[in-house]
Amino acid sequence: MERIILIQNKTAQDAGAMLRKIRRGFLVVTAKGKLIGVLSDSDLIKNVIAANKLPKTVKIKNVMTKHFVSTEPDTDVA
Repeated sequence: MERIILIQNKTAQDAGAMLRKIRRGFLVVTAKGKLIGVLSDSDLIKNVIAANKLPKTVKIKNVMTKHFVSTEPDTDVA
């Protein structure tokens, strides 16, 4: 599966449109080419929609998950 990358300064509306386009529920967020967070459809629901915020005014960096664990694709996690 290919990684779909989103820049942190994009809006929640941009992220929602991207998730819809790629038919996935998860995006990788970067800044200056470095992984800084992840964004899921659940993040958008809890932090934007349920919080009654306007998606076009909310920045990804303010609603993404910042604490995560990442590995290389061939890492054995068993």
